[in-house]
Amino acid sequence: MNWVKEAEYELKNQSNRIKATENIKIRLDALSKVSSSPEILQKQLDLYNQLEALNKLTDLCDKTLNMLSPLEKEVLLEFYVLPHKDHIDYICSQHAIEKSTVYRIKNSALKSFSTIMFGSC
Repeated sequence: MNWVKEAEYELKNQSNRIKATENIKIRLDALSKVSSSPEILQKQLDLYNQLEALNKLTDLCDKTLNMLSPLEKEVLLEFYVLPHKDHIDYICSQHAIEKSTVYRIKNSALKSFSTIMFGSC
């Protein structure tokens, strides 16, 4: 398995997992106000299990990001988690580094993230 690609996938999905946990909490709250039936109870149980899994994955990704240097973490966040327009230029200007350096940092950080997240790759 290509663990670096898996790490990219995890990082890209981090913001979606956070949004999903908020939506599941809202859905669970709404379901708690509906008359109970076996179907509703099963749906609530499934949603609780999904919420727990999403929370664990989100926490694991955050914990792994926090093990990187602040610059590595920032670069991965800018590239994958919360990218915005001109993120490379932003990083260059904030740290007075060239684009090639940003890409080297990204590749190194991604490899480190992958190794911490999944073990030796």
